Amino acid sequence: MDSPTWTFIRIKDQGVRNVDPSEFTFFKKLRPLGAVIRESAQNSLDAKSSNSKKPVRMRISLNKRKKNLGKYFDGLTPHLQASKVIDDDFLFDDIDFITIEDFETTGLQGDAKIFDKNMIGSKDNDFFWFHRNTNRTGKVGSKGGSYGYGKAAFANASKIKTFFTVSNSKKEGLRSFGSSIAKDHILPNGKRHQPYGDFGYIDNDKTKGISIIPITEKSFVKRMMEDFNLGRKENEEGLSVIIPFPNEKWGIKNVMKSMIRNYFMPIIDKNLVIEFYENNNKIELVDHSNINQVVKNLTWDGDIPGAISNSSDETMLGLVNLSLAWRNKETVNFQLNCPPVKKEPRWNRDLIGEKLENDIRKSIENGDYVNIRCPIPISKKNKSKAIYHFDVLLHKSTHYYEEDSIWIRRFLSVPTKPYPVKRGMVAIMISEDGELEELLRLSENPAHIEHEIYGTKANDVYQYANTIIRYFRISAQQISEYINAPKNQLQYDWINEWFNLPDDSPINKLQRKRKKKKKKEGGSEFELPPPPEDIPTPNIFHDIIKTDSGFRIEGSLDSSKKYIFKIKMGYARDDGSDTFKKWKSFDFNLKDFQQLGENINSVIYEENRIEFIVNGPCENFYFSLNGFDKDRDLKIHYRPFKVGGQ
Repeated sequence: MDSPTWTFIRIKDQGVRNVDPSEFTFFKKLRPLGAVIRESAQNSLDAKSSNSKKPVRMRISLNKRKKNLGKYFDGLTPHLQASKVIDDDFLFDDIDFITIEDFETTGLQGDAKIFDKNMIGSKDNDFFWFHRNTNRTGKVGSKGGSYGYGKAAFANASKIKTFFTVSNSKKEGLRSFGSSIAKDHILPNGKRHQPYGDFGYIDNDKTKGISIIPITEKSFVKRMMEDFNLGRKENEEGLSVIIPFPNEKWGIKNVMKSMIRNYFMPIIDKNLVIEFYENNNKIELVDHSNINQVVKNLTWDGDIPGAISNSSDETMLGLVNLSLAWRNKETVNFQLNCPPVKKEPRWNRDLIGEKLENDIRKSIENGDYVNIRCPIPISKKNKSKAIYHFDVLLHKSTHYYEEDSIWIRRFLSVPTKPYPVKRGMVAIMISEDGELEELLRLSENPAHIEHEIYGTKANDVYQYANTIIRYFRISAQQISEYINAPKNQLQYDWINEWFNLPDDSPINKLQRKRKKKKKKEGGSEFELPPPPEDIPTPNIFHDIIKTDSGFRIEGSLDSSKKYIFKIKMGYARDDGSDTFKKWKSFDFNLKDFQQLGENINSVIYEENRIEFIVNGPCENFYFSLNGFDKDRDLKIHYRPFKVGGQ
């Protein structure tokens, strides 16, 4: 048999369309470091061996300037040059590379000579799904992934868009393979080739054509393991991924922070142990017994590489300690009432009740680690509902100068934080397995970094999917609002921003009367009476949510009426003067900001004001605006008005 080589299969028919891979676009919001960390750990946890009682062990190693590895790139250079992935003077000499390995796992199982998903049958074929497939996934049920794009993270982390694998599985044994993602390209000899290349042996079937199969020659695979400093022994099952020429500088502490931030929960659950190496020297081992101390020894201020999150030393340690308290059953536990089964789930204070609200508030103020169990009815379309649950873990401390939140389902964290809790608090939202976890999985984007409320697979499968996602996402924020704003302290501005109250309503008349009284009394403080329990919200539901650099208004409109939303924005003034009247053109230009929306019309910008129209009936609408100064206190006032009179 000839030596292994890189092969990009030819395109022989001139009419075949030019289609370049699009997988990398799904990771634009996530640095290559974070994409690799999230994808590799998720794959490793999914691949845990049912025969092992030990936790999954991962070994991450950073290696620099190793020579004499050029043989692993034979045949690759002309294809990458033709695809403009590398320049003509690119050298495969001194090689930096990263290895990510897992143990107590199954490795890439399956027949490597299967090239079509319809040939797989009922058996798992991890090799096919990992190396031969794009935009489809073999992960179902208890698996964390859902799109089939994740393995592109490994190629995307390489300057040459290439990675290798060494797998050891019980049935197939040791074997190695390589994948490269280039572009549809033509070599100098005029021959056209597909964008995907493989490293292995060429298998030429006279009837079916060329295919590339893994290297199973034990001497070659063992030499490859030595050349790339792999930690795997010949008898240890699992998968090793090798990423040559990383396209960003990976510091070992940044790798540790990214891994811990994304996967501290399975570490604490005793499901994951991680070893960190640098040039084959062991730097740290992190498991449930020392994660608290490791977090203390790292610096967490600012953005966390590869996590799309920012934190601080205090809040990151707070999240870990909160998780430890929950796992060790040291939390004070509460359970909320269930939303009505026959309606979309909406947050309101009746779900807590006055006594329970006071008990939770007392426990929070006492510094307890709190677990609030939240029931929620869920059903697939045209099926009866069942009650599922998620947990909201909260902790408040004077040591938390900021806030921090994270959402978790089946060990995978979804890091984007558009719904923060109150400053001085940390929160973890944890979905139990079952229909809620599946619904959330289907709502995630391919990189699994945020829940997308609209236009997802979840909306095709589940009734009220978008409302359930929102209910879960805003849970900690909503509970913290209730806890920090007791019922008898709510102001009437809160009512006006959530409900359609005509100017001549008793509440608005009383509010104006109170304002006049306050003015006459020279601004003296006085206590407002509590708002009424049930203010009608005819036909329309809406709420406003703070985002990282702006806001989002979303809701639904049941009737066929038309509503116009009027929004005013401004930065708070140090002198306490009117935020909106004192707005100046140099504060911000709304047209420079990023606007997104769905089911809205006639958006008008004027100075610091925006108007848009929602035509009913409309199951879901939203408008978001981002680009405001994160370091300034943004004030927003908005109200919907029914077109033709309220």
